[in-house]
Amino acid sequence: MRKAVLVFLLALICLTSLFANNGQKTYLMSDDVWKMVDKICRMNGVLGPTPISPSTEAELLTALSRLDYNKLNNESKELYDRIVAKLDTTKGWAYKDEKLTLDPSISINPQIYLFNNTNNTYGEEFFMQYKDRDQLLSIDLEASIYDNIYLDFHYSFMDTPTTFDLGSDGKQITGDFFHNFSNFATFFNVAMNNDITGLFTGNKGNTVTRIFSYQPTKVGGSFGNDYLNLFIGRTRQAFGNGVTGNLIIGDNFTYQEVAKLSVFTNIFSYHLSLTHYDNAEKGESFRFDTKHQSRTIQRLDFNINNKLRFAINIGAHIYSNSMFDWRMIMPMMLVHNWNNNSERTVLEPGDEINNILGLEAEWVINRKLMLTAQVAIDQFRLPVENESVVPSAFGVLVNAKYITPVKNGIFDSWLELVYTNLYLYLNYKSDSLDNPDYGLDHIAGYYWAQSGKGELNYLGHSFGPDTIAISIGTEFISNSNYDISASLLYKIHGEKGIEYRYWPKQNQSNAVEVGKEVSTPSGVAEHTVECTISGSYKLNNNLSFNGSVLNRMQWNYHNIKGETKYSIQTSFGLRWIII
Repeated sequence: MRKAVLVFLLALICLTSLFANNGQKTYLMSDDVWKMVDKICRMNGVLGPTPISPSTEAELLTALSRLDYNKLNNESKELYDRIVAKLDTTKGWAYKDEKLTLDPSISINPQIYLFNNTNNTYGEEFFMQYKDRDQLLSIDLEASIYDNIYLDFHYSFMDTPTTFDLGSDGKQITGDFFHNFSNFATFFNVAMNNDITGLFTGNKGNTVTRIFSYQPTKVGGSFGNDYLNLFIGRTRQAFGNGVTGNLIIGDNFTYQEVAKLSVFTNIFSYHLSLTHYDNAEKGESFRFDTKHQSRTIQRLDFNINNKLRFAINIGAHIYSNSMFDWRMIMPMMLVHNWNNNSERTVLEPGDEINNILGLEAEWVINRKLMLTAQVAIDQFRLPVENESVVPSAFGVLVNAKYITPVKNGIFDSWLELVYTNLYLYLNYKSDSLDNPDYGLDHIAGYYWAQSGKGELNYLGHSFGPDTIAISIGTEFISNSNYDISASLLYKIHGEKGIEYRYWPKQNQSNAVEVGKEVSTPSGVAEHTVECTISGSYKLNNNLSFNGSVLNRMQWNYHNIKGETKYSIQTSFGLRWIII
């Protein structure tokens, strides 16, 4: 029955798409095209695209429809034309007719990282996280059929998150240099010895099995029309217009396995996102027959006069033994813990969830200034479930963005404040042995991180709980061939959250005492000040260079009173599109 419903839904989308004329190609909020559409809208005093990754080309065109081309000034018309040309551009060699587009692409992206390391560094402290590092070799094939079906397969040769020269504790980087092509050389060395199967079977030692090339980091299909889209596959995911991150769905992983249904117009949009995490237990990719972590998020937003947007996000983190659990699409999961509102500590399979509620507002005040506010409430309850409905776990994010065009480009500046209290994202339930049940946190990756194979991070903001942060930055996007950006961050972090110093775990010893008056930051607060400068230069359409440098100073390092640490980190790379 469930399979029949899914097949019917997909068939309905494909049938209705025959009458549409907008492509279903997907874009991330970090992609240049998405950012260009957002900037031109704000420059002309209207809302940009709904802040969701991935978004389709049809959704970007919906945002562009808020502009009257004839009323744009010369700078905006030039940017508008560049956007339209970019949407129609293929990466390299391509076959294209009115029915089918095939766009293969191969690129080489060597990158080198340097940093001072007088007292060792933890991998998660590196300023360019794994998800943002370039893959040495990328092979990409995109296909569009009738502009209504989009398929993408992205295959990369890249190191795993733990490909460092690690110290005796298995976590610290002991050197001051690494690059993204060490395991690529290993790959060819093994292949030349006629032992390529070891790369995939995992039987040829730790060095070889660390290669992350046997699974595509981005693969999937997008099906839809002018107002409807269904995406299924692996991709990066985010909800919200934050700069340093977002409270409900943060873009913190190289990929997430997602099924997303979207209905959108210029006035409102609805998005249902179902995400499967294969690294929570001892499961494997695309396996649904054992207990695994899944998350459902439903987002509904309204556009008022192209100036003001309100959004509500409701969701839950759930254990399930099923590929498709009907509970995942029930909005009422917001207001209770399925059938465990009695707070039992001994759980039965599937009787426990951790819900989350998010509210967001965006206001375009004029052609230069936009304000955004987010509120996240973790484990929202009803009076029958708790004596008080005052949330004990919440976070707030507020930012202001100021954009101004100049003669040779655009300056886009921002100021952002983030507050997360010490209970946000953490589940205070325990198992039968009175140990915290980490599997119900809004965190993924404990198992794989402990085995040295994967990423560990929050599902929401990467700062996690128990944090106060303020950041400011600016970006200059030239009309020609270069971009440059700079940012300054001051962050205070308490003792609660993911603990990295040994095996990844949580420090939530007091989190079980919900309602106890403990302020953020808790315990010995770590203070961090960091400045980052980044830039890129495009020599031509196929070759570009990029670089970044970070200076960071920390007091009470790792919440140890009196400990200090200074770090300077740099990266240099190039991107060459061969075809």
